[in-house]
Amino acid sequence: MNKLRYACVFLFAFAVSQNLSAKEWSKKELKAVKRDIGHTLAGNKPKKVYKEGNRFVLVGNSLVFRLEAHEQIETSWKKKYRAAFNGITQLEGVDSAVFQEITEAYNEMFITRLQAMGVTVLPISELEKAKSFSKFRDGAKLSTGAEDGQLFAKKKWGAAVTFTPENQYAIAVKDAAGPFSARNKVPREIETFLYNAFTYINFASINMDISQKFKSGGLGSGKMVSTGTTAVEPRIIIGEGTNSIAWGKATYTLRIFLPENEKNLDITSNLEYANSMESCSSNCPIRAKSQGGFLSPSKDTGVITIHADPVKYKAAVLDALNNYLDLTFSLYAGKL
Repeated sequence: MNKLRYACVFLFAFAVSQNLSAKEWSKKELKAVKRDIGHTLAGNKPKKVYKEGNRFVLVGNSLVFRLEAHEQIETSWKKKYRAAFNGITQLEGVDSAVFQEITEAYNEMFITRLQAMGVTVLPISELEKAKSFSKFRDGAKLSTGAEDGQLFAKKKWGAAVTFTPENQYAIAVKDAAGPFSARNKVPREIETFLYNAFTYINFASINMDISQKFKSGGLGSGKMVSTGTTAVEPRIIIGEGTNSIAWGKATYTLRIFLPENEKNLDITSNLEYANSMESCSSNCPIRAKSQGGFLSPSKDTGVITIHADPVKYKAAVLDALNNYLDLTFSLYAGKL
């Protein structure tokens, strides 16, 4: 089957692209990924953390669902005249209940993977047995600045919602902390490892292009005309800020981070989820403010809305998350 793709240059055109193939990670690719994702380990190999007999508590295994994506491309002529074009795409058709279902299902997938490695997963209530738990909870910060399930927006990035499994905490745990901090006291007090993660889920790829053409006005005069084009393809992609960390004692820390805008990591799904797409060329409602910026002129190429089938969207997201777990647990198992 073919995938939907939309392209727009103020007026919008429709085209198709070939189906995406599933990603298979070779040992060589895994080594490159290990370098690119900022995989860090303090003091011990991954198999020291993810090994049979160890105990884990999942503090917060959160998913961040992107609902609106912004991209900007700029150009210049003779290093003097600059122009910027903004491309925006939105996701519609998926409600909070579906996001929560995906979050709970992913959490169960993650637990199953841990248990297959011989790790014991304890309930979140185990944290309350630690004397330093209240300080740890109160000192942790929300990663997005928004409560669980609420929308947050960044004008140069777009908008998203964060969902966390039932009874877990949507908090961001700092990677570095002193040995006497609550962050490091808790795992010692209950003799367990703690796990915290925010996994970002994008719903489309945006490709922008600028073409330039000089129009002569006669007698040596003329002007350079720049045209911005935005092409949007519905696809589920894992990455763009995804951050996970597991720690016990201060020296037992394993962190995996997918840098924002890392183009080499194509952790995705080849399952289609979009029912249709439509465009809006002016006065389009958006969740995050327009990018704008100091470049002049700054033009919007319009907003492309992707209407999702919620059942297919859930299947595609879980498929991509399964591919992500294939990658991360290869690292956890110390295969590299």
